[in-house]
Amino acid sequence: RAYKNKDSLIMKMIRNISSHASPDIKNQFIAFVGPLGETLVTENDEAFLTEVVGTLANLTIPDIDYQALMSEYGLVDWIKSKLKPDSANDELSLNVVVLVGTLCADDACAEVLAKSGIIQILIELLHGKFKKKIIRFIVFLPS
Repeated sequence: RAYKNKDSLIMKMIRNISSHASPDIKNQFIAFVGPLGETLVTENDEAFLTEVVGTLANLTIPDIDYQALMSEYGLVDWIKSKLKPDSANDELSLNVVVLVGTLCADDACAEVLAKSGIIQILIELLHGKFKKKIIRFIVFLPS
């Protein structure tokens, strides 16, 4: 229903469910990783997209092949496009930073992201306009 109606509030509820620590709950999202990845590169509604990014970022599941997801949907270029310092949507940028952290839990993805120049982009964001909250996520400090 969230996808059919592009309802960001329902997607926010789904995102909150995806943040639950239970592996049984998180594993129920595995079948939806492909559609979530596709949505990243096709969705124009930033409120809906922010919730999709947040949902995917919450899915810290070892069984997900994040490298295949990155490759299939061209996520490296997409991530770079969303982490521009002049981005108007700080919430979306923050969620993309968290997604990068989730992707980096996979060694192969971390290597691809490191070679892509995303680390330099994150450093530039640290020196740019972002607020303390985003900086904390970039350097993984507790709130």
